[in-house]
Amino acid sequence: MTMMISEVTFNKIFPHAVKGVYQAISAQIEKAGCVNKMQQAMF
Repeated sequence: MTMMISEVTFNKIFPHAVKGVYQAISAQIEKAGCVNKMQQAMF
């Protein structure tokens, strides 16, 4: 499972994020087992 928001949306919200942050967060969310929007938002 990956993040519920797309990488495009993530980049619109965080335009100055370092390249690769989305993938790193997505990997950690998967390891943590966050499966719905609320869990991912709290993560």
